Amino acid sequence: MIKSKYQTIFFIFFIAFGFIFSPIFSEKKKNYKTNHSIKLEEIHRVEKDFEFVLTSRKFFPGELVCLTISSKSKKMKEKDFQIFWKGEEYPLYNLQGKWLSFLPISPEEKPGYILLEVKHGTWYTGKIKKKYEVEIHKSQFIVQERQSITLPQKYVSKTLPKDILEFIKECEKKKLIAFQSDSKIMLEDDFVFPLREKKISSPFYIQRNYNKKKGRPHGGVDFRGKTGNPIFAIQSGKVVLSRPMYFEGVFTVIDHGAKIFSFYMHQSETLVKEGDFVKKGSLIGRVGSTGMSTGPHLHLGMKVRGTLIDPLSAIALKLKALTI
Repeated sequence: MIKSKYQTIFFIFFIAFGFIFSPIFSEKKKNYKTNHSIKLEEIHRVEKDFEFVLTSRKFFPGELVCLTISSKSKKMKEKDFQIFWKGEEYPLYNLQGKWLSFLPISPEEKPGYILLEVKHGTWYTGKIKKKYEVEIHKSQFIVQERQSITLPQKYVSKTLPKDILEFIKECEKKKLIAFQSDSKIMLEDDFVFPLREKKISSPFYIQRNYNKKKGRPHGGVDFRGKTGNPIFAIQSGKVVLSRPMYFEGVFTVIDHGAKIFSFYMHQSETLVKEGDFVKKGSLIGRVGSTGMSTGPHLHLGMKVRGTLIDPLSAIALKLKALTI
């Protein structure tokens, strides 16, 4: 028998990292729409010394907001501005001559207002702080009621060999290290879709309840695909993790700089290795059903400064247009 402490470790990882990433339920196939021509929402503010625009698909939980700011004075530089979102400072980045910052809205954010603060000024003029309240609307995440769940036996067993438990711990350490990477921004205008066919089987943060018990939300977007279908990098960046994992299967994490990460799960194979620089749209792997999965698909996830966001909200942002 496995010692009880190992059983506890396994169930903690199963709950914390299993359901949060990829639902693997036996149910009828259903595709969710991807609106490629969605109209973005904007909040525009004009001040005496500067102006800024907040752009997002929707100001909802789980969305990514892009802030673009410009000074009315040629003497003001990027370093003379500071951006605070919910009290935390977010750096500004120069992308094609425009100053940008990427502000995540947590999927757990409650309806209400998020405080945005803009500090501007130089050492000789002094810093001036402006405060703005950004309204966040109620989430529209899908909740489904189900009666059963089918998992491979190795994911539901109450006892696991010690070597498997140690492997799970090793995987979690590797992920922790990967997501701590902090690089300069490597974005090349717009994000792109990871597959040629854009059939979504499970949207971001869908929650499935079983026998009236609340299930964990889905921390990414599942794209339906066939084993072997090519997977493409949604943005340029550096590969910080690419290896088999217990829950995630063949798993790749790309650091796009500015603490923006995309990750790709359940691949049949990876075609990149740690340290590789990949261009947006380049081939990085192939669709599969490895790890905690019951059918071929790609689970695409994104993190921005430690916050899970809907990858489709990043793809919807037309950065090229915002930087014109």
